Order: sequence, then structure tokens, then C-alpha cells
Amino acid sequence: MRKFAYQVGASIATMAIFASILAPSAFAGDVNVDISGNGVNSTNNVLVNQSTNVTVNQSNNTTININLNVTANSGNNTANKNTGGDVNITTGNATSNIGVNITGSSNAAVVDLCNCTNGTVNVNVTNNGAHTNNKAKVLNSKNQSTKQKNKTNIGLGANINTTTGKNHANDNTNGTVSVSTGDSGSDVNVTVSGSTNLLGP
Repeated sequence: MRKFAYQVGASIATMAIFASILAPSAFAGDVNVDISGNGVNSTNNVLVNQSTNVTVNQSNNTTININLNVTANSGNNTANKNTGGDVNITTGNATSNIGVNITGSSNAAVVDLCNCTNGTVNVNVTNNGAHTNNKAKVLNSKNQSTKQKNKTNIGLGANINTTTGKNHANDNTNGTVSVSTGDSGSDVNVTVSGSTNLLGP
């Protein structure tokens, strides 16, 4: 609780008093203004200004560059110039599985304007002299400005090569020649999650 008391003794001459109070940001609690004991023909003005201002600026810039070079090869096998026996070339599968997960940046702000409320303002005007002019003005304000910005740049390049062929079984005699190759394949999955902004409470 804060108490502001203004008391000025005046003679027959007219006097003017002006007071301005700027309360701090956390102004929870009662405010008491007491205008009393002022002389004849005096003018007494009291201004109580309670203000809370909160400004939040958040900014994220994210740049991601990904270059993929993948080679899977089970080919290029050679069984040449064999005599008197069977020749068998069997190659497995040449596969590549690539998964890329990209998550954008995020902003989170919890702004509660100091979690305070304006207290009660009590104005007491008593025991002043004759023909006094007494004014009390109370201003309460809360202002909040929040700005959140996200920017994400993503560059992705992929060079993928899978090979199972190009097997050679030449100049073999007196036997059976068998060449069997597996499958060739590639799988690329790219998941991009956008940026997020969260403003509370």
C-alpha cells in the first residue's frame, strides 16, 4: 500500500499545486491519496499514473543445406575362363533407404503483464480551507506488444546410385554357367515440419 499526502498551508494569496506520480511496473496494492490541510483559496491537483508496458520481440532464422551421395553396388562380378566346372554368380539386392527429418525453429513466450492487478485507489479530500479547488485524477493502463517471427530456408540435394548388373562370366568350358542378380532400388523420404510460435499464457 502506498500513501501520497499533499498538504500546503496558504495565506490569502492563491496557490496552485500539481503533482504527478508514475508508479512502477508492479503496482499491485492499494494507493491512498490524501489532500488535506490546505489553506484558503488554494488549488490542489493530484495525478496518479499507473502504467505497465511489456514488449517482447522474438526472431529465428534457420538455414539448412543437405547434400546426399549414396552408392549401393552388388554388381560388377567376374567369373571368366573356368574349365571343367559349373560357374555360378549370384548377387544380392542393391538398395538404399534414406530418411531425413527437418524441424523448423520455434518461439515461445509467456507474457502475463507482471501477473498483477491494479489495487484500489482511495482519494481523501478533507480539512481544507474555504474556497479551495481540489482535483485528483487516477490513470491506470496496461500495454502489451508481442512480435514473433520465424524464417526457415531448406536446401536438399540427393545423388543416389544403385547397381546390381554388369556381371561377367566369359570363356568358361565344360560346365554350366549361371548368373543371377538381385533387385536394385532406392527410397528417399524427406519430412519437413514448419516453424512454430507459441504465445501464452
